[in-house]
Amino acid sequence: MVTQVPTYFTLPRHRHALGRDQVKSVQRARVLRAAAEAVVDRGYGKVTIGDIIRRAQVSTKTFYELFDDKESAFLAVYDDLDDLIDQVDVGTGDPRERLHKTLTAALGLLDAEPHLTRMLAIDAMGGGPSILARRNQALRKLAALVAAVLGRAPDDMLIMAYLGGMAELVVQHVTGPLPDLAAEVHRFTDALFFPTSG
Repeated sequence: MVTQVPTYFTLPRHRHALGRDQVKSVQRARVLRAAAEAVVDRGYGKVTIGDIIRRAQVSTKTFYELFDDKESAFLAVYDDLDDLIDQVDVGTGDPRERLHKTLTAALGLLDAEPHLTRMLAIDAMGGGPSILARRNQALRKLAALVAAVLGRAPDDMLIMAYLGGMAELVVQHVTGPLPDLAAEVHRFTDALFFPTSG
């Protein structure tokens, strides 16, 4: 299961007990959320560093202490996604139960950060070659996780097709016409991998 989620909250304006590393972690997460919100509103190509720091309420100096440029901030979202995937324990036992448990945890993260979800599911496709390559790398890592749960080869194209279908369900959810994403995800999963479970 996923054990840690990036912390996207506002630092208190008064004196606080957060250490320097904690402050840096919170500032980084705020920049990433701000970048995602800006991309959703304006598109990758039109977003500027100024847009990001205004939304994140950090200084230009702080931004450049965290990231080299705008693209590195966008790519860092995929680093966080990789970290979350790494924290998933595929466990042992019934594959259907394990996969549904993993999906439930993932759907909770998607609901918690809708702008990041939309950026990963929709806007990444227009982010240029580096963003698209990083997106595909993360997708392969996610495919390997699903394959491990199902006991299949990590390069099984059925799993890649499954993730493509899942991505479309997420798109339909974040754009409005699919209010109950969890129900459809679990139904799709059973129809494809566990057709006799019902």
